[in-house]
Amino acid sequence: MGRRAGVDGNFDAPLLDGLAQDPCFAAARLALVPASPGKAARLAGVMRHPRAVLYVNRTEAGVLAGQDFHDAESAASTLHRLGAHWAVVTDGARAAASVAADHRLTATPPAVPLRTATGAGDAFLAAHLDATTLGASPAKALDRALAAAAAHVSQEPAA
Repeated sequence: MGRRAGVDGNFDAPLLDGLAQDPCFAAARLALVPASPGKAARLAGVMRHPRAVLYVNRTEAGVLAGQDFHDAESAASTLHRLGAHWAVVTDGARAAASVAADHRLTATPPAVPLRTATGAGDAFLAAHLDATTLGASPAKALDRALAAAAAHVSQEPAA
């Protein structure tokens, strides 16, 4: 499988940009996650890493691209055109998208009662990373991630 590294937007832009050029990370698969919409722009340089997977919501995609999007598919497609190797964009209960050179997918999360939104992105990310690590296709990885996020948001929050 090769080396993997998780990268979040808490690092400053010069450090993140350096990762894209650093030979130590050339063969690594980078999972890029902005810690918040306010930090999404910091990932603009490193998202061009040839093995990076960019995980953002529609709002964060808009920050990175400098435009508003009406759906995850247009956001993921634009980020891919802007140099993202693989863009995975979520949009709450609406369809999510996964776009790379070898695929362009959308999938809608299962309809569930919303009891909490806190942690939905973390559940999505963990399930997607697990699925791809185990060799799942992009379509199966997206479906598993959406199912995990739906299961998470439908649980009663801990007191």
